[in-house]
Amino acid sequence: MKASLIVLVSLTGFISGVLQKTDGTYQFNRRCSFFHGNHHLLVDCSNRHLNRIPKCPPTVDILNLHNNSLKNIPDKAFENLHELLELDISSNKLSNISIDAFVGLHNLKRLILEDNRLDFYSYPLGVFKSLVSLVYLNIKFNGNNQFSIIPDYAILDLVKLESLEVDAYYPSGVFIFGRGLSRLPSLKRIKTGICEMSTVNNETFFNMPHLEFIDLSLCSILRYDAETLSNRRKLIYLDMSNVYFLFEYFKKFFEDIQLLKVKILKITGIVRELTELPLCFFRNLIYTGIEVLYINNNTFVVADNNIFKMCNAVPTTLKLLDFSNNLLIKFCFEIPYLLTLNLRNNTLGQYLGQNSYMDNETGISQLEMIDLSYNKIMSLSFTIFHYQPNLKIINLSHNFLSNITFDLSHNINLQLLDLSSNRIKLFEKETMDLVSSIAKNLKLTIDMTGNTLQCNCRALPFLRWMNDNKYIFLNIQSYKCVSENEAIIQLNNFPKIVQEIEKECKSYTDLITCVSVAITACGIAIATGLIYRYRWKIRYLYYLSKGKYYSYKPVDDSIHTYKYDAFISFSEIDFGFIKNCCIPQLEINSNLKLCIHNRDFMPGEEITVNITNAIHNSRKTICVISRAFLNSYYCRFEFNMARMESIYSRSGHNILLLVFYEQILPKELPLVLLELVQEQSYIEYPHDEQGNVVFWEKLKEAIA
Repeated sequence: MKASLIVLVSLTGFISGVLQKTDGTYQFNRRCSFFHGNHHLLVDCSNRHLNRIPKCPPTVDILNLHNNSLKNIPDKAFENLHELLELDISSNKLSNISIDAFVGLHNLKRLILEDNRLDFYSYPLGVFKSLVSLVYLNIKFNGNNQFSIIPDYAILDLVKLESLEVDAYYPSGVFIFGRGLSRLPSLKRIKTGICEMSTVNNETFFNMPHLEFIDLSLCSILRYDAETLSNRRKLIYLDMSNVYFLFEYFKKFFEDIQLLKVKILKITGIVRELTELPLCFFRNLIYTGIEVLYINNNTFVVADNNIFKMCNAVPTTLKLLDFSNNLLIKFCFEIPYLLTLNLRNNTLGQYLGQNSYMDNETGISQLEMIDLSYNKIMSLSFTIFHYQPNLKIINLSHNFLSNITFDLSHNINLQLLDLSSNRIKLFEKETMDLVSSIAKNLKLTIDMTGNTLQCNCRALPFLRWMNDNKYIFLNIQSYKCVSENEAIIQLNNFPKIVQEIEKECKSYTDLITCVSVAITACGIAIATGLIYRYRWKIRYLYYLSKGKYYSYKPVDDSIHTYKYDAFISFSEIDFGFIKNCCIPQLEINSNLKLCIHNRDFMPGEEITVNITNAIHNSRKTICVISRAFLNSYYCRFEFNMARMESIYSRSGHNILLLVFYEQILPKELPLVLLELVQEQSYIEYPHDEQGNVVFWEKLKEAIA
């Protein structure tokens, strides 16, 4: 305590002395602030509207001049700051730097000139000569420096420079980082700010042979030539996030990757066209030693290895794989060595209801964390988490789960089960027993925040169990439940609420039992009498309703397209309707151009590619809805692709026309289709001559 007091008094005296010094040598600008920590003295002059560089004490280690109104740096502006390690002059109005501006800064390691009005002619030859210790230089976001070869004469003196952040703006030719950079033996890191390159090729990075880190995120690159990165053998980190490539250049880029030893690869937002993950995608990464792959925020709809397993095996070195924020409806790979898998915000709900994200033919997986949040999951297959004994975190938040239908008995190391923001009302007894058995040996935590539980007699065993195992549940005091009278109850005093529910249930148990027996007996007697009396009428209504069951319902549509007027999506079982009715009525009689997969798909092309092309080249997509349609994988695929086409390629205009060839109950429809039926119009096929005339006229009108 005494030592701390001495240091504080000494520091106060030092600062006071600097501020009150009468000879004017170090008269400090009183608008700035002093901070002392981690054995460094920091002077913060940011956001002070300064128009000239203030005088500072010579012992300053870090000087922050961010966001002021400085227009130039005069000669010897920092000559007394021999101990300065970091200088930040970002977000000013700098347009000129004098040749001796940095004299005296021989210990400076970091210089930040980002976000000013400097161009490359603002740096006179030799301006950085005094910065013999500089390892980091940031001069990005300084306007459009339009040079095909960076004029690097100004930074040749920075022989210890390790990291350079710079603009790369040349929208009309091949961009090349200047030849002089080859004379900087320590330069290992390059990051771009304003970045627009017409073309990159094998000359772009040729002059930086020691690069280990390249960050071109948010770059605009129109053309990517083969072997652009082929000579970057030391590269271990590559960030190409939001660098939009046409698909042909994306494939060239990945052919380059296989020659590198990159450990971390970020290709976030690099693909914006609906597509499947290219065949043998992971083969290009097998020999790279890659450990982290971010492929999130793209538009991949299918990613699996079902066709060519050998050429699409996930590299054994890969530990983190991020496929979040795509449009995936199917995902499955062999991932025995992966530790973290992020599938957040996709559309895998229907697929994972019957399948797993992991092909476990190879046996046990080392996976420790799986994120399946925001995937519209209503239920999961029972075995989805089998063969993953190392799982510690399972994130199922923000889905539509109403119960635990999956088995967790294999996950003996589970620490967090995130079920927040679902539709869970209670756990069944089997689930409670399973969770209790896991929690005995582990510090298991379950997050059920955002679920509206039940507070009634049926849920009483579940509420008692929760009360006995409060330590399992995260933030249990914030949970809510709904009572019999629909009142929302905050569970901030869980034991008291459970006691109140127990009293209510106990009071009414005998009464409910007696009334239930009486009602049941009366009900059986009445039902028996009614059934006997009206037995023939009931049979008649039954067969009448059954006949009506196989009828039909209507659907919706929008606009657009060019090669075909309409793409017909149907099950092979309903081909007779297409052949005998649709083609004669729409093509022959109405001169409309239809795309029929049996007839118009490109031979030798992948089915899914044919489907995507057909939808993209058709004004409308007509789905002939029947039970066979609902049970067909490719019919559902065509439906989902048409939805995606509406959202991402047609400016939100709906192109789907739903024709219900059979009458189908709402509960039989998939959730997505049911939502569309409830929100959009639809049309049903009448199956009678008069109705057929109106039907075909309406359908022609909707297509046109």
